[in-house]
Amino acid sequence: MNDMKPASDIGLYFDSWDETFKKPFGAIERNSKVDFKISFEPTISSKINRIDMELFYEDKKMFIEMNYDSEFYYISWKFEHIGLYFYRFVIYIDHHRYFLGPEYLATGGLALIYEDEKAPSYQLTVHGKIEKVPEFYSEGTVYQIFVDRFSNGNENGQLLDIKPNSYIYSSWEDTPSYIKGPNGEILRWDFYGGNLKGVIDKLDYLKQLGVTCIYLNPIFLARSCHKYDTADYSKIDSMFGDEELFKELIEKAKNKNIYIILDGVFSHTGSDSIYFNKYNSFSSVGAYQSKESKYFSWFKFKNHPESYDSWWGIGDLPNVNEMEPSYLEFITGEEGIVAKWMKMGIKGFRLDVADELPEEFIKILRKRMKSIDKDSVLLGEVWEDATNKISYGERRQYMLGESLDSVTAYPYRRTLFNFINREISAQTFYNICTMFKENYPKEYYKSALKMIGSHDVQRAMTELGSEKKFLLAVTMQLLFLGPVLIYYGDEVGLTGGKDPENRATYPWDSYEHLGFKYEYKTNPRKNLNVFNHYKKILEIRKNESVIKKGNVSYLVLSNRSIAYRRFDDKNEIFVIANSSELSEEVIIETNSKKYVDLLTGEELFVTGDRLELIIEGESSRIIKRMQ
Repeated sequence: MNDMKPASDIGLYFDSWDETFKKPFGAIERNSKVDFKISFEPTISSKINRIDMELFYEDKKMFIEMNYDSEFYYISWKFEHIGLYFYRFVIYIDHHRYFLGPEYLATGGLALIYEDEKAPSYQLTVHGKIEKVPEFYSEGTVYQIFVDRFSNGNENGQLLDIKPNSYIYSSWEDTPSYIKGPNGEILRWDFYGGNLKGVIDKLDYLKQLGVTCIYLNPIFLARSCHKYDTADYSKIDSMFGDEELFKELIEKAKNKNIYIILDGVFSHTGSDSIYFNKYNSFSSVGAYQSKESKYFSWFKFKNHPESYDSWWGIGDLPNVNEMEPSYLEFITGEEGIVAKWMKMGIKGFRLDVADELPEEFIKILRKRMKSIDKDSVLLGEVWEDATNKISYGERRQYMLGESLDSVTAYPYRRTLFNFINREISAQTFYNICTMFKENYPKEYYKSALKMIGSHDVQRAMTELGSEKKFLLAVTMQLLFLGPVLIYYGDEVGLTGGKDPENRATYPWDSYEHLGFKYEYKTNPRKNLNVFNHYKKILEIRKNESVIKKGNVSYLVLSNRSIAYRRFDDKNEIFVIANSSELSEEVIIETNSKKYVDLLTGEELFVTGDRLELIIEGESSRIIKRMQ
């Protein structure tokens, strides 16, 4: 026997995605039972000496001998502890030991047979009580705004304020760039002049798109254009406006059933802040200036004042000790920063670099949010599978209850792009999506924020390299399960590489900048084909309840074609995607008689139990069951 091959090759069969063999599917709540079964062929039954389930939980390991009958080896087991369990099966055949497990750790699916005791294990997520994520978010369309680059609502396009040692782009259409020193440090920060009044002015536009939630990149006082170097958590940056303007934005957005989420940057501050005050910009005594500063204990100095712990070694971003009592109270206390902005009417926070925040800090912060507004949302920036993420040697508890309500679904983006770029097959796409569906608790699988763009990655149009591929990605993203994110400007086809190119200004047809008025009949930076496609897909998302509320399953139709089946008790929609350059004929087996193409209106009739369709290369079709 070779070291790794399908278990079926020796007459054994287990599949964690098939409820014949593991029931229920996926993650479970604490104190639930799971039934495990391994089937075997009659020719091997007499050779099996014993099968054990090997179970791992934290640093504990146990072996549980399985029972058997004429069809299966089986065991029913109650999982009493919250956390991640890992399991595999130990097979004794003719007094030789083998292992039954997935292809890779925690990937799930069909079992392989191994001889090496280093064989991987399946993952089982056991969670506590999980509160339902509010529908404005879990079924919503989130629009991300990098405020300086979105819209300037001031008369004549003038700036509200100008920061020292900065530069202002003479044209709203200039390509963003940095002025850097010899060591890569930013010498002068760059600004275009976008502000909160500009966001207010565009609320009607966002409402027409179908936006239910606005996620604002940081808006607190800071030296930079991106504002991740917070200078004062209690103040709106003067280039963006003030508290009264922010209250107006919250109220006017709420009147349109649009809610605001802020970027919470709590793992570090700016070096140019009232807390650190490296450049003597503030009247307060900062931690850099004196060990007697009331903020000194917030930071991690190695050799005061010049040597200190900072985010990824960037001196402008000194790290804080989040669990230091006075900092914890300042951020999460009854009269703290979180409470201040929550009471003003925001609906939650997106936690920047959640992996670098202590788990207890996240739980305390969330508890404060929920005490003010039980329907608020805590979103975490997480780049990997959030169920088994290990950060700084600690297994994170994001998906076990009482922590995050949602995470950024960067793995979905990566998988989607790999499929569209033909780097993985439809079967691999299916496997990865099903793996996440198995690992995540059902509520969190839905609430993960599906995205194709953000301020931290290349523009999707640029990364995918063609308009056809981009439109395919848009369709697949916007009609998937749960909340979706539109990064400002993606809906009109903005391009751009990595930071700062991915942070260009929104190409409005009419705007004012620094006293000059600009109007376009044909806007060279705005792709109308992309914009019209977004509007069509978002209209389907808005009108078809099964897209927002229904379930999802996947069908592999060929090596390059995949389908999402969005369904509930009454409705069914297929989103069919072909990543090949060539057209493909696909077949969907169905008991229904008639479908309609939601993009073209074409009626499609089933022959027998087969619906035959042509899908153009690098394109998609959206078909709805009619009878």
